[in-house]
Amino acid sequence: MDERLSQKVETKEAREHIHGLLRTAEQSLAEGQLQAARAAADEIRTLKADAGVLPKPTAQRLSRLSQQLVELESWESFGQRDARLRLCERAEALVAQPADAPQTALEVRQMRNEWKALDQQHAGISGTLWKRFDDACEKAYAPAARHFAEVAARRKQARRQREEFIAAAAAHAPTWLSEPCDWPALERWLRDTDQTWREGNLGSVETGAWKKLDARLKAELAPLRAALAMAREQAKAGRLALIEEAAALATRALERDAPSQIRAIQARWQSEVKALALAQRDERALWKRFRAACDAVFEARDATRKEEDNRKLESRRALQDLCARLEQLAQTTDQNDADVRRVLREVQGQWKNQNSGTGPELRGIEARFRSAVTSVEAALSARARSRDAAVWQNLAAKERLCEALDGVCLQHETTDAAPRAAEVQERWAALPVLPAAWERDMAARRDAALGALRGAAVAADYLARIENGAGPRRDSLLELELLLGLESPAEFQTQRLALQVRQLQERFKSAPTPGVDAAAARLLAWCAQPGIADARDRQRCERIFSNMKPVR
Repeated sequence: MDERLSQKVETKEAREHIHGLLRTAEQSLAEGQLQAARAAADEIRTLKADAGVLPKPTAQRLSRLSQQLVELESWESFGQRDARLRLCERAEALVAQPADAPQTALEVRQMRNEWKALDQQHAGISGTLWKRFDDACEKAYAPAARHFAEVAARRKQARRQREEFIAAAAAHAPTWLSEPCDWPALERWLRDTDQTWREGNLGSVETGAWKKLDARLKAELAPLRAALAMAREQAKAGRLALIEEAAALATRALERDAPSQIRAIQARWQSEVKALALAQRDERALWKRFRAACDAVFEARDATRKEEDNRKLESRRALQDLCARLEQLAQTTDQNDADVRRVLREVQGQWKNQNSGTGPELRGIEARFRSAVTSVEAALSARARSRDAAVWQNLAAKERLCEALDGVCLQHETTDAAPRAAEVQERWAALPVLPAAWERDMAARRDAALGALRGAAVAADYLARIENGAGPRRDSLLELELLLGLESPAEFQTQRLALQVRQLQERFKSAPTPGVDAAAARLLAWCAQPGIADARDRQRCERIFSNMKPVR
């Protein structure tokens, strides 16, 4: 009883195990894993004896599994052989195809990895196919192997050359530390050494060897680089000292010797640059600061010079304005002489106060100012001459009015006297007023003529004055011609000669009277004396008036 029960339990367990293996095999087939499916099927075959008669569905599933395995394994065997044949053909084609050695080695390695992967999937391929594949790979890899051997030999030679280069550099390095040291030459040697080490014909080595050799070279050159770095620090300190010196000089930029001092500092800077150049970054930054400090000195001087030039320019403009003011004053006509002279004095005073500089640029302005002053003075003189001429013209006009009244008196035309007298008075009032003494004398002659026109008794006396004064008036004209140096008519030459003799005799007896004042007094006396001048005497009189000098 117990044995049957135990047998039933074992049978049940065997069936459950078979069902589990069956599910595993079916799942492996679905995933394309033939080896896992075959292993599960083989284990099921060993368990069938303990499981007894399997249920019909299970037996059908096992039959389908076996049939599918056989078919898939048959296809897999065919595919495996076909894949291996293709690998053999690829290897054989690679033998005849010239290619880059690293690329050939990579392809050979990939094909061998693919063959191994096929072995893992399905074993049992004939050794003939494997030998064919292996011989083709060996033949294809042979050129690459020779290449890699040559590369290894070259790298060995490169390692030897680089070791010798390091030894030579280490032997030569101590010679640079002797005093005095040529720092620019040391810098060039280090730069050339680095360039030869990295870009020269020493050959290339593998990465690991390169790191070790490069570290050895750096260690051998480290003392030189340290000494050069220290020298550069000292040179940098010297540059900074020059910058501070130039910056301090900026506060004394206006001193006379500031430009020469800053140029001396610049020369020292150039000497230090030639002695030892710093790193480009440091050199550029320090030079920028030094140039700014030097420029500050020259800019301060330029600013002062520009300010001084601006002051000179403003001063010249002010002087030119004064010249323009005088030039405009010389042309003005709406100011009297007193105002013109006052403005002239003011401008001359301003010129003295503002014209404190000297130089060629001021010579033209000074000449212009002198010319403007001369123009103003000439304008004043012209005004005076014009006024003097106007005085004589006014005197002549009033004398002609008086002569017109005298003519009316001589004609005894009392009926026409009133209108003529009124006309003369109107014209007289329209003329400018003469100097006080002159106006008084001419007004006395006019009033005497007007009185003669109003009364017969007075007229007789006035006519007698005209008749008695004819000779003296003609003599006065001759005397005026003599005083003014004018020619007299031919018929008066005898009288002129007698007059000259008489004046010469009188000159010995008394002090001479100035000619101009005597002529003015004589002409005024002639104008104030009643009388009528004929056409010839009128011409002489007009010529005398035109030659009269200004009244002083």
